[in-house]
Amino acid sequence: MSLRLRLLGSGSSGNAALVRAGRCRILVDAGLAASRLEAGCRQEGFEPEALECVLISHDHSDHAGSASCFSRRHGLPVFCLDGAEEALARAGRPLPVRLPLLPRLDLGEICVAAFPVPHDAPNVGWRFEAGGASIGLVTDLGHVTKMVVENLRDCNVLMIEANHDPLRLQEGPYPSWLKQRISSPAGHLSNRAAAQLAAAAVGPATRIVVLLHLSERNNRPELARREVQSVLSRMGRADIRVEVASRSGLPQPLEL
Repeated sequence: MSLRLRLLGSGSSGNAALVRAGRCRILVDAGLAASRLEAGCRQEGFEPEALECVLISHDHSDHAGSASCFSRRHGLPVFCLDGAEEALARAGRPLPVRLPLLPRLDLGEICVAAFPVPHDAPNVGWRFEAGGASIGLVTDLGHVTKMVVENLRDCNVLMIEANHDPLRLQEGPYPSWLKQRISSPAGHLSNRAAAQLAAAAVGPATRIVVLLHLSERNNRPELARREVQSVLSRMGRADIRVEVASRSGLPQPLEL
């Protein structure tokens, strides 16, 4: 049995991924239009109704904007934090069937660990395990905590945020309040912070690092990749492949 992830979108315009192993299929975040999520399922060879559930990391629209519509349309339960459910209801997008997001979920063939990450809304990162394979995924965190590192350590595939280059952010066109929000301990990871997280979390089993949630204005793929590759090379881990996701995700699924 393989563990497979298809990244459908990454960045401020929308985030979503499909994770599957055996007969278990999960949608992780629903920040894209429902039609795009449906197309992603069919691209993977199944109808949306075949999903086990939807997992939502936090309530921001680029992660949960279609959660209510998509889950209602296809009769799917949504696992999320209490704060996310309440925020979506206040925004006029109540969830039809919400289930509590526990630190560990056993969803048939896939075991999911959810762990808190520091952001300006209640937020979690993920670790997916099936058949001895593991994928860690975390975005929208202002700084790296011990718990984040512990939950991501030695995943076969490590998917982490590399949102901005600090110099490009400070010299860019954003207003001061937004620059401060992005660079704050409750904001988003810089390329350097992403490299430090990669260095702390990779282990003997790690083969791929995928950089996510890059800012179109405040970053460049080559800057993010170079920062992370440099740190990994100095550790003697030049064997680890570093990929950078675009706003439309990755061209091919990751399969272990």
